[in-house]
Amino acid sequence: MTRKIHTISVGTNVSICADSEAIYFAFECKEPYLSKLKCQSTQNDDRTISDDDNVEIVICKHENKYPLYYFGLSAKGLKLDYTYNNVKGEEWNFEYNPKWQSSVSHNKDSWNAELRILWQSLQIEPTFPIKLKLNFGRNRAHFKEKAKWAPSLRWAPFERKWFGNITVDR
Repeated sequence: MTRKIHTISVGTNVSICADSEAIYFAFECKEPYLSKLKCQSTQNDDRTISDDDNVEIVICKHENKYPLYYFGLSAKGLKLDYTYNNVKGEEWNFEYNPKWQSSVSHNKDSWNAELRILWQSLQIEPTFPIKLKLNFGRNRAHFKEKAKWAPSLRWAPFERKWFGNITVDR
């Protein structure tokens, strides 16, 4: 599946595929001003990664409301992950440390991000087809541009009803 995000001034392409072990995301982030990428975070799980140039994924099982699993990857290759539950006092779990791999590369006019997230990290049994609710996006920090695949309210980015639906099959 490939879908373009059109709400920022440069293109972003996202591809998704899966196998029995993991789901894979590949982002191609067009960027004519690579020298202006904002990458101020200095370590994994630093919450300021969200303020850098980054890509992000929020995913959950289709039939379950919570938890939501968040994966962020900066243009520098730093990772941020956590879960969100809609339970007062227990909303955010920054201790969540799932098994996932990532890579980032920079080309002449784009930067690319690849993420491999194990099904077990999402508490999903890989019995195909798999129905998911998800959203993914890109933050172009220097230009103060943000885009999401499924538009969400700024004050409610973890509201499931705004997520897109996908079915993953082999």
